[in-house]
Amino acid sequence: MLERARLQTASVLGAVFAGAASALGEKVRRAAARWGRSEDASLIPSGERVPLHAACYANAAASVAFDFDDYLFAGHTGHSAVLGALAFGEASGASGADVLAAQVVGNEVGGRLGAAFLLGPHNGQMWTYIHALEGACVAGRFLGLDAEQLTHAIGIALAQPPYPLAPAFFGPDSKALMASGPLVEGIRAAELASEGVTGAADIIGDPNGMLAKIGSRPLPFVFSGFGKAWVTSSLAYKLYPGCAYVDTPVDAFNEIREAFAAKAGRPLAAADVERVHVGATLFTAGMEAMAAPYRSRERVTPVDVNFSVGLSFGVLLASGEISGETLSAAALGENRDAILAVADRVTVEPVAEMNLDVGGLSDLGIDAAQLFAGGEGLTLDDADFSAFEMRFPARVVLETRTGDEFAAEVRIPAGAPGRPLEEARAGVSEKFLRGARGRLRDPEGALETVLAIDGSPDVRAVVDRIVVR
Repeated sequence: MLERARLQTASVLGAVFAGAASALGEKVRRAAARWGRSEDASLIPSGERVPLHAACYANAAASVAFDFDDYLFAGHTGHSAVLGALAFGEASGASGADVLAAQVVGNEVGGRLGAAFLLGPHNGQMWTYIHALEGACVAGRFLGLDAEQLTHAIGIALAQPPYPLAPAFFGPDSKALMASGPLVEGIRAAELASEGVTGAADIIGDPNGMLAKIGSRPLPFVFSGFGKAWVTSSLAYKLYPGCAYVDTPVDAFNEIREAFAAKAGRPLAAADVERVHVGATLFTAGMEAMAAPYRSRERVTPVDVNFSVGLSFGVLLASGEISGETLSAAALGENRDAILAVADRVTVEPVAEMNLDVGGLSDLGIDAAQLFAGGEGLTLDDADFSAFEMRFPARVVLETRTGDEFAAEVRIPAGAPGRPLEEARAGVSEKFLRGARGRLRDPEGALETVLAIDGSPDVRAVVDRIVVR
């Protein structure tokens, strides 16, 4: 579990490096630099010292910018767990072990709150309220809050839980800010509680509380198993930008590209594609349907690509890879026609059998039928998340203009649990190094330091390796 947490730190920082280099990342950095004059924590990787809240806000936005973030069952917890803990550790001179412990706390509470709304109106990054809870708990640990104070902090943090709306999520820059605001509000809640401000004692489970008002079929049993069941062990690492529901189709398409190149002796090009059929889960098909109304053919954005299998295939063929560089405004503008030409030939269809293979609580011995009855009598006490497989199966069939057919099927995304940890370690390392090269003095040394973060007596020494001073 601790190795997965260390890899999470490196993976989130890799996402920050990519996002901070984007036009959006630069805009947020400039704004954050105006939010106060104290020098508590660093903007990554620029190294500017700003107030703690500003650092958390801007760094979290950079980590979301290209949808290049890690995720676990159930939530994209790293924006708050990693970056909130790192900022507090830097501000206080805490040890790396304390920072990693706070990071795990964030994962555990955030993943459970996301799981409580597994059958609710939101999914994935739209579980933005997890960051308010994570911010309160991460900050509360560094502030030394006792149980009563932390209860009040949580009550304050979730008093007005964020409720993200699709138009803000599937198109404009505001998508990248989804974790930032809730994280800072959670931190503020802990700081208020430390001064004696009170909040509702049962803001989540009260008959008029969060579960009742937001959840369609809330699952309160997931708040069990603390200290026994570690959702941190279910961490998945994105090795290229894109929604998790795009990952397995892209992995399968990459296998097809390799097979085509081996047969034809050259790379697959957009002009070779007659049609592509993708059979996938309802999650992938649903993502496509939700995002489609917010796209424009006049201008392809990174968010458009993140939530589209067809556009992701188009970027792969037009640019050779999906990365921060190939998702830049300049690259997308230059390649727009080629990207759309491929996307127009891609169809995505839900396959019932694949829905039955999706990784879920049933992997942990939880009866799926009981979930729809509200989870009465269920518990996570005996759940082993190290055995969890992040399955989102997809089958891709490519027909070329010359009549050749290539097919590939992938059940588990690269970098996700159920695949070899060595694959994740190598992929995360390359992700970090790619973002760090050309920016940091010693990228390889920085990676080594980050992956040994819990051995540092003062995490400020780690931060010094990941910023430009």
